Amino acid sequence: MRPELNQEYLRTILTYDPESGHFKWNFNKGARNKSPYAGTLTSYGYIKILIDQKQYFAHRLAWLYVHGHWPEGFIDHINGDKADNRLINLREAKREENCRNVSLKSTNTSGYVGIFLDKRNGTWRAQITVSRKQIVLGYFHSKIEAVRAFNAGASIHHGDYAVRKIQHNEEMLMKEFGHL
Repeated sequence: MRPELNQEYLRTILTYDPESGHFKWNFNKGARNKSPYAGTLTSYGYIKILIDQKQYFAHRLAWLYVHGHWPEGFIDHINGDKADNRLINLREAKREENCRNVSLKSTNTSGYVGIFLDKRNGTWRAQITVSRKQIVLGYFHSKIEAVRAFNAGASIHHGDYAVRKIQHNEEMLMKEFGHL
């Protein structure tokens, strides 16, 4: 019987570099595996590593490798890059916190996070999700006003998990209007 995957066993088979976020095998995997790095990129953008016939997410293995225990909740990639497993880019998060740090939805038509055109009255609606509930922050005649309302609400309700969304919205304002 193989040992349970714990920090001690993990460190006997893999070496993790917290600066690069890469794992390397501590032994030769044979002629078929030419890469020194462990893991493969999934279609969802995560790196998975096969250990003893079981798949593990590299970001969860990184947490175990460094901290000595499995994360209790989710591991959030702070910069949104699911393949960036540098320790500085990983943080433990609850489900709701992890959902706050997502990228722009594919159905978005405004180009801004949390901003929607209300076709009935031609105004821009700023909207945010808090505790799985949609909260309308207001209706605005100007897209800039709506974006500012969303960014303020996201900062208050989502804190550090809103940084990427706010940065995205600010960059979009610069592209579209040339100022903030």
